[in-house]
Parts: sequence; structure tokens; C-alpha cells
Amino acid sequence: RKMMSTLNGTTQYSKGAIDKVLPLCDYYICNNKKVKLTNDIKDKIICLHDQLTMQGLRVIAASYKNSNVIKEEQLTFVGLIA
Repeated sequence: RKMMSTLNGTTQYSKGAIDKVLPLCDYYICNNKKVKLTNDIKDKIICLHDQLTMQGLRVIAASYKNSNVIKEEQLTFVGLIA
């Protein structure tokens, strides 16, 4: 499946492969604010992911959502972990 989500109180945390997590994200964090995730920003994230993997690093995408149940949609992209 290449992705997993957990529920901690009223926050859902999701992590996994960039090709599984990023399409489910509608927002991202920029300067501590939630901002709409555009295709241009998604392309930049994918480019950064590719640069990291070219260095031989394993990369995981991280995201979250305020929710009482696990629904893997309308997530907020937090960043890449390498």
C-alpha cells in the first residue's frame, strides 16, 4: 500500500511514498500557515523528492488533517523526511 495513517485524538497523521500521499493533499504549510497546494508547488515537491532519492536517500512524505475519523483525503502536506 506504501502509506499508513493513524488517529491521535482529533488529528490524523499520514505518511508514506510521495506518489501515494501528495495526490491526497490539498494544502501545505508555508510560514506556519495552511496554504492551498497548487500543481506548481506539487511539481517543486516532486523535484526535491527526486533530488533526494538521486543521493541514495529514502524519502517519506508526511501530512496531517484535523479529524475524528481516518479519511485519506484533503490532507495538509507537512514535508519530506529523508
